[in-house]
Amino acid sequence: MTVSSITNQRASKEEGQKMAITSIQNVGNITGEQVVFVNLESSGNNRVVDNGAFLSVGNCWVPWCDRGNQYAQHHIEIRQGTKILYAIWQKRDEILYSTTDDFNEARPVQSTGNNGKIAIGRAYNLVISPEEIKATLT
Repeated sequence: MTVSSITNQRASKEEGQKMAITSIQNVGNITGEQVVFVNLESSGNNRVVDNGAFLSVGNCWVPWCDRGNQYAQHHIEIRQGTKILYAIWQKRDEILYSTTDDFNEARPVQSTGNNGKIAIGRAYNLVISPEEIKATLT
């Protein structure tokens, strides 16, 4: 079963609405150095990804984070050593990232198709480089 076939949706208690589950299946690393993929909601997805590797992160659901006060526990971090290269989360119908580990300085993760934006409720692979993070459908 793929995530795109999942019919369940989690309800956002704060917003009183349902949001689709978006997942990351694999991470490719072309940064020139090893990175660590850390899901702050579920450590079962945490992985060390060597440079040049394309590695499964175990059907990682992108954490939902609608407000800054939720951010500390509801995002994914891509780290090189102690530096956070990218922080990733879902806010309503967008998958966002920050290079400054700041909820208020977010931009949409770029993807192939869908006018360059991730379509929520689907499964994606991520490729991490020093310049950008890019998503492609699985």
